[in-house]
Amino acid sequence: MTVVELCERVVLHAAAVLGSEPDLSLLPQVSEQPPAIVDRALDRLAGEGVLVPDAATGRWRFADESARLAAYASAGAGWRRRAHSRALTALRDRGAPAVEVADHVVAAGEPGGGGVGAVAGAAARRRWRDPAVAARWLRFALDRAPSTALRLRLAEALAAAGDLDAARAALAELPASGGRLRVRALVAASRVGLAMGCYPETIALAQRDLDQGNPRLLAHIAVVQAMAGEAAAARALAEKADRGPGIVGAAALALVRCLDGAYAEAVATGAGEVVDGLTDAELVPDLEYVAWLGLADVLLGRPAQALRRVDRAARVARDRRQVLPLGWLLLAGGLAALAHGELAGARDRLREAARLTGSWGDGHLARVAVALGSLAGAVSGSGPVGGAGTVPGQLEGAGGGGAYAAARCRLMEPAPVGALAVLEPAGAVLEPAGGVLTGELFVRCALQAGDVPAARRRLDRLSAAGAVSRAYAELAAARVALAADGDAAEAAHQALAARNAFARHGMRIAAGEAGIVAGRAQAAAGEHRAALLTLRTADEVLTGCGATRLGDEAAREQRKLGRFVTRRVLPATRRRNQAQPLSSREAEIARLVTAGMTNRQIAAALFISDKTVERHLSSVFLKLGVSNRAAVALRLVAA
Repeated sequence: MTVVELCERVVLHAAAVLGSEPDLSLLPQVSEQPPAIVDRALDRLAGEGVLVPDAATGRWRFADESARLAAYASAGAGWRRRAHSRALTALRDRGAPAVEVADHVVAAGEPGGGGVGAVAGAAARRRWRDPAVAARWLRFALDRAPSTALRLRLAEALAAAGDLDAARAALAELPASGGRLRVRALVAASRVGLAMGCYPETIALAQRDLDQGNPRLLAHIAVVQAMAGEAAAARALAEKADRGPGIVGAAALALVRCLDGAYAEAVATGAGEVVDGLTDAELVPDLEYVAWLGLADVLLGRPAQALRRVDRAARVARDRRQVLPLGWLLLAGGLAALAHGELAGARDRLREAARLTGSWGDGHLARVAVALGSLAGAVSGSGPVGGAGTVPGQLEGAGGGGAYAAARCRLMEPAPVGALAVLEPAGAVLEPAGGVLTGELFVRCALQAGDVPAARRRLDRLSAAGAVSRAYAELAAARVALAADGDAAEAAHQALAARNAFARHGMRIAAGEAGIVAGRAQAAAGEHRAALLTLRTADEVLTGCGATRLGDEAAREQRKLGRFVTRRVLPATRRRNQAQPLSSREAEIARLVTAGMTNRQIAAALFISDKTVERHLSSVFLKLGVSNRAAVALRLVAA
């Protein structure tokens, strides 16, 4: 290597010291090389693609952060420290703000005084953009100027960065009393305890401070209590939290009510409107609460709405490196995608959630993510998210979510057995969590096990507090009417009502499953033509969103009625969000809907009944993946 090449390498090391987007004007001073050498080195680095212009900022940046880190590490510790000192001097000479000099203060190891104060102040601002960096700066400041306030800030930054064990250790060293700092510490501890699954100790820790009325503390403890199965206490706290400003109390109340099977649509709608009005920067402190709101929207039967908000919040969390909220958002997004019938997207989100949350506490959130991902894999026929070794029996250690997923997976096995045995031990957690949704699954499992009295008892306990809850209750009633009562006509009526409600809410897989039950009931009632139409629609909807196993079930039911059905598996990229072709009658009705005609006007124009129009329109909603008449018009125009 020539002398010139060695000097160019020093310029690369200096650029690495200056960060991912190095200020090129500082390179001569930091590298201690003449401008001609610096310019030659920059030409070479740009030519080799090491440094590239950023389209958003106009500044040069390293194309690959791992390459920068490798260049930084190869410079040698002593040289790096001196380079950081030179960068610090240059930045201070030009009056740079504290947030720009803090990294160099820490890396240069500047002792005490004003440097520590600048670093601490910069960390407070950096927490919302990169909490891991803020935590590193705060450790430096804390080592040189210990204080309770700095230790609390460190714990908050560590929690946001996803280092929950370190955050918990920092919180353990805080004093047991101290007014506002104590409440802030309890909020941080409740965030960590909720994510790590430490429910009883988190509740006990905050119990004596709840009367201070801090909305964030009340909201977090309310959700912890709800997850622990303390529904009444959780609801009382969430209602108190909802009196405070912002979305935290409303999001907690919406989730707690949904987990308790109560009506929460108005609260969730109001909170959602507030979220939609926030800028990305304003959203950062409330990212976890968007995840709560997303979970509530899924339980309310609004998965498309949940996906829109949660995916936006997840993008913000990634941009700002907020790992703790991102774990919750990925879990909520995966559940929303699963409910909406976007199975590939659900598995992608849940796989990332499992990876991100695997080290949190005992890994309970990761197990829930794996369980739900395995359910998505079972529905699609593509295998479980955790690999070939993940089978329903291994999901049963993931709490209520794992038991729910494991029971549903067992019901899809060629010879389904043991689903009720999987579900019953988790009954204390599942009955308040998810309300009618889990109740419908209990009914189904009990019927599969031949325990009709148990199915009837669970059906009698179902309470419907909203349109989707009513749909699940109607589906459960249809299953009992068909399997135990022999009332096929009533079963068909109830299952069709459930299917139509699910379709209106964009819940394609639930609508397809209800369609299978309705088709079976119509066939049992002797309505073979109607049964074939219902089953064909269910088959098309389920296969269209990638639910291959359930689509195969609809195809088998059609074959029983004499229809020849072939299977053609589409690639996942074509299955995802694909609209299914409309029949000639459905297309005709869709065109009239686009023209602004009501169901009654369409019925008169086509000489058919209002009910026939409604049935065809439900099929249109399902096949196009929409939930209202306006969306039908938009899809047809786009086509």
